[in-house]
Amino acid sequence: MYSAVENDTQCVPVCNRWRLKAEYHVERSGNSMPRGRILELKNNYGIIDTDAYKVEHEWIPFRIEKSMLEEKEGKQYIKYTDEVEFSLSQSQGVRDRDIKEATDIRFIGDEWKYQERIIENNAIQNIRKRLSEYNFYYPVLDDKEFVDWLEGNNFQPRMLEYLSPGIFTCKEIIKMQAGKHIDLDCIDAKFKIGLLFVIDRIDIEFRKNILSWITGIENVYKTYFNRIRIADDGHDVGAEVISEWVAKKPKIAKLIKRARDKRSYRGSSDEFDYLTDENAVPLLDLMEQLELNELSELITIFYDVYSRKDSISDILHKMKECIGFISDLCAIRNAAAHGKLSPLSRTF
Repeated sequence: MYSAVENDTQCVPVCNRWRLKAEYHVERSGNSMPRGRILELKNNYGIIDTDAYKVEHEWIPFRIEKSMLEEKEGKQYIKYTDEVEFSLSQSQGVRDRDIKEATDIRFIGDEWKYQERIIENNAIQNIRKRLSEYNFYYPVLDDKEFVDWLEGNNFQPRMLEYLSPGIFTCKEIIKMQAGKHIDLDCIDAKFKIGLLFVIDRIDIEFRKNILSWITGIENVYKTYFNRIRIADDGHDVGAEVISEWVAKKPKIAKLIKRARDKRSYRGSSDEFDYLTDENAVPLLDLMEQLELNELSELITIFYDVYSRKDSISDILHKMKECIGFISDLCAIRNAAAHGKLSPLSRTF
């Protein structure tokens, strides 16, 4: 089964995780909308389980709309049926990635159901709730004693981010799948909170290695361009690349100024003629100012310059063919720098 969203659904590692028995059959003919079944509802979003796209039990998220809400006796409820029809959208930039998202939700079941929306503002209670949902043990203590217990077990609030599909599966889903065989309320069946600390150590080391690996790749690109900037005829292609880049993207001038300022009043500045042009700067110095995502622009301009010379090397040609690789590296680096293990799971 494939999940269209990997994080933050409130969901203990199990074999063939999330293999649920669907009690419906999706039929599509003509222009009919895809169908599915509500798997889970949260305060602001829900998850649809569908077979509509040739993937068994695909999970697709959708947003709760105000039109789905109903007030009763001072409480707010989400009104829904288990069976739904929906449209599928490709949404960009959702948690720094592109995902499938269900829109235009239509509830088509025969029985209306109501789930109360409860927004819990007590941070300590929220931690208890999340630990319970993922079957972690914690003692019955008052708030102050509970905080002391958390600190004594090296717990940090950010570790709650590990409680997500791909790392753990929520207690309710385990009950649906194996509740007859496992007493999840037995203390021996519960996780110890120290496991989150272990995962956190692994995550930190993993992300450090990912960042180091990507930095190494980035440096290989830069070293290659610095090496080929001098053409066989002695012409400094680097200067031509910089000039063309500034013409196409004026904001590069800011990076050039930064690179020039970094070398100002240093003896090493004698190795380059900065007076030939206001944008004159060693290519290597400019590349040190670039963000990873700007490497794709550098590849393109180098390719264009050498294309006019009819002397494109095999390596440069391959770089141009695989230019999308830079975007993938950026996504992985950003996830490693700012996210957790789960953003780096099956998405990439």
